[in-house]
Amino acid sequence: IGSYLCRDIYNLVTQSQFGAYNLKFTVYDDDEVDLKNIKYQNYEDVDIGDYKAEIMGDRYGFDFKIERIKTENTLNYYDIIIAAVDNTKFRTLLYNWANNNPDKYWIDLRSEGRSIVYYTKHSENKLEFLLSTLADTPEEGTSCQLAYELNSGKIQQGNKIIATIGSQLLLNYLRGDNNSKKFIGRF
Repeated sequence: IGSYLCRDIYNLVTQSQFGAYNLKFTVYDDDEVDLKNIKYQNYEDVDIGDYKAEIMGDRYGFDFKIERIKTENTLNYYDIIIAAVDNTKFRTLLYNWANNNPDKYWIDLRSEGRSIVYYTKHSENKLEFLLSTLADTPEEGTSCQLAYELNSGKIQQGNKIIATIGSQLLLNYLRGDNNSKKFIGRF
């Protein structure tokens, strides 16, 4: 999701869609690109073995950190957090942090195959509910592609779809338009 979100945000930046907002984007990821990522993520063969965050940072002019966010203190540096990860630990951290920082805005983007979900900061998205959405997810998370589909050669587009939706949610928030609390879809 993140590699396409970076592309979409970059396109909005180049089209001056963020107006007078003085935005600075930082990408966090400690993963390296491997061969399977080329099939469904925004990377090329020459990127194999390089860090995902560094590639996105260099390609789109964003700051980057080759690390995972592991503490709420790291989140405190930012006013808006967009989660585009396959990591339940991070989502738990994000939700707890958001509960303690009501002045901060967040968006959580998820995809698994052709199923997509998002949650946003919203008065109805209480901590207990958000944590319950993680109940059946392994601690290490899930991939944006279903393993059995990927193994049979099927690539789904859910990760690209939710990335584009995420860029629109960011625009909505910055423009003062209310985002809905969640969306769940399967194509």
